[in-house]
Amino acid sequence: MAIRTPLYYDNSGGASNPILREMTALQIDEIKNAFKQLYFQSPSVALSVVGSAGNVGTMYDTRLRAGDVAVGTSAFPAEAITQEPQLVQVGLSRIQQTISTDAEPSNAGNIDYPVYYYEDVSGKHIVKSMTLQDMYDTFAKDVVTDNLSVGGAVYTVSTSTTVSGYTEVSGSATPIYTDTRADTSAYNAGEIPETDENTVIQNYYLHKKNYTTPAYTSPARVTRLGNIITPDTTTWNTLFKSIIRYIVANTEGYRLRYSINGSGVINGTQMTDTRLEGGAGTYATYQAGADDYRAQEFPDGSPVVINTYGLYVNQE
Repeated sequence: MAIRTPLYYDNSGGASNPILREMTALQIDEIKNAFKQLYFQSPSVALSVVGSAGNVGTMYDTRLRAGDVAVGTSAFPAEAITQEPQLVQVGLSRIQQTISTDAEPSNAGNIDYPVYYYEDVSGKHIVKSMTLQDMYDTFAKDVVTDNLSVGGAVYTVSTSTTVSGYTEVSGSATPIYTDTRADTSAYNAGEIPETDENTVIQNYYLHKKNYTTPAYTSPARVTRLGNIITPDTTTWNTLFKSIIRYIVANTEGYRLRYSINGSGVINGTQMTDTRLEGGAGTYATYQAGADDYRAQEFPDGSPVVINTYGLYVNQE
């Protein structure tokens, strides 16, 4: 592991006579922030919201519905023979993870990256271009560990369609998970046979962190002719983005991967599946005709938490 201190041109003494200096810790941190912001702009491990068959994991919404109707021709079927309220379970797989196949960043001629200063064993002063591994060690690895793999860094889950500093991923307020429960007030004996009267308890939405244009001091680099120049931040941003995108998608120990209830840390709000439980069913009857006696059991009970789900990110 090699952490370098990049050089930059200090013009504080006059633009006509700049001095090549080593960057301060603050200046290096500003470049790390650029790596972070550029990743927010274009994640190489990206999440999207789909209608079904997403590959991040399945979450189940469970609720009760009315039992099947029982019918008699001369009297109402007894409660003992009517079917109890039944369980409905709906699987929701609405998050799709896409991993970039970007090629490893190039370093044509070993001069594309910032330069740093060191003394060799003989005491000779040398200015040398950083390697790709130096870029990983000096900037990218810390950004992944300290900024991108923490909960809610890139993606977060919320019960709201708007979250400050984030953009809702689907673009149309499409929930990634919906908790529903039987709506006991909607069941009506006069409408037997009833089926699945339910209501939405809570929706959950996926959001992505917004990009903020980074400001930093441009490091110096060497040209093919041996001159030391300072590329503008637009040039560096293209390079920095390619490095951080590659390491997050491909480099063992620094890859980010998302899952439902997997390893790592949770992103945003935990998603809760609730349903009614503890009741014996509400026995209801309805005479639809002279020889049409109907009976059915409607859901009842108290709401309880059946399961919880979280969107987790793991650095692996």
